[in-house]
Amino acid sequence: ALDRLLATPKDRATLILKGYAGTGKTTLVGALVKVLAAERRPVVLLAPTGRAAKVLSSYAHATASTIHRRIYRVNGEEEGSYGGMSVAHNRDADTLFVVDEASMIGGRGPGVSSGRDGGFGDRDLLTDLFQHVFSAPRCKLLLIGDPAQLPPVGSDHSPALEVKDLADLGLLPGSIELTDVVRQAEDSG
Repeated sequence: ALDRLLATPKDRATLILKGYAGTGKTTLVGALVKVLAAERRPVVLLAPTGRAAKVLSSYAHATASTIHRRIYRVNGEEEGSYGGMSVAHNRDADTLFVVDEASMIGGRGPGVSSGRDGGFGDRDLLTDLFQHVFSAPRCKLLLIGDPAQLPPVGSDHSPALEVKDLADLGLLPGSIELTDVVRQAEDSG
């Protein structure tokens, strides 16, 4: 599945990598990042929180950032007034974007109000992430998450881990799930 994602010439190609705790998601991504680095293929590592970015960085032995830091820019600030946020243009063509803990990323579903000030509170992080990643040519997206995690606040499911939700947002998604717990010995109880 990872090979197909990296090889496809199709636009907006996205792979969801799901698995419960201990199935090897983070270890697999760490190995993938090392292989791509050896091949000099660019990878951007992202996570929804600073803590998750730090954990991802330690496994991948590469720099990781929060999604917010990577994709948002402050609009013109005039004499201390708050100008809001906008989605930054992605300048990294031909890049694999890896987003860990994607189950935490919410989207704006039906019936959710959309404020008008342009700040974080009214932003749809999931849609903004896609806008940023795919604003450069030939980028790919790998979303990693645990289906057992609680969904984002205000949502009954994790839209970043659902093929249908991603397809509805104009992506070309696929999904794979790791099912064997490998972190613990089989006879550990």
